[in-house]
Parts: sequence; structure tokens; C-alpha cells
Amino acid sequence: MDETRSLSCAAAVLTAKNFIRLRLTNAEAAVAPGGAAARDFDLSLLPMFGLGGYRRLLPPVHRSETIAGAATTEAASATGLAEGTPVAFGAGDTPASVIGAGINHQGAFVILSSRRGRGDQ
Repeated sequence: MDETRSLSCAAAVLTAKNFIRLRLTNAEAAVAPGGAAARDFDLSLLPMFGLGGYRRLLPPVHRSETIAGAATTEAASATGLAEGTPVAFGAGDTPASVIGAGINHQGAFVILSSRRGRGDQ
């Protein structure tokens, strides 16, 4: 399927979480993979997939703990958040799980277990 026309009309290519952040803050950006130190997209891969001319669609990349912006008036009205609430770029699965478990002080702990790897293991 040729999506050349769609891509030529697009303003940006965003993942779902990046789109939600955009709607909350009007900040068009992406989070570094795994919440690691900010690193940009590997632009050398774009031509391999026939996408060399679409670099403009990729948003800037930031570290996950960086504040992307604040909840706008419109976002506050739609979500119930207070206007101006800081919105971070994101968090990896493990840090988000720890925060979600309420681990927010020294001496508290949580045990996280997951099965990662190939499906045949």
C-alpha cells in the first residue's frame, strides 16, 4: 500500500502516548526509548524503508523525566486535571509500576515480576 499522499499531508508521526501528550500540552515530541538518555531517531534507517524524505515528521526526542509542558485550559476542562499541571514525557514500565505501587519513600519496596524473552521459552 502506498501511503505517499498521506505522508505528504501529515504534520507529524506520533505514537499514541505522544499524541496524548500533544493534546495535553501542545508539545509535539517523543520520549527516548526505554526512558534512557535522550537519543534521536536513527535517520540512516529511513531511506532503507523509502522514507528518506520524511525526517520532518519525526518529533524531537527527550528524556522521560523531562517536563514536556503544562496541561492547557482545554486539556484541564476535558480531563479534570488542574490547568498548569506539569506533564512529563513519560516513564518506562518499571518506574511507572513502582510509582503506581505507591513506593515513594525510603524503606518502601515492591517486588515486580515479568516474563520477558521469546515466546518459546
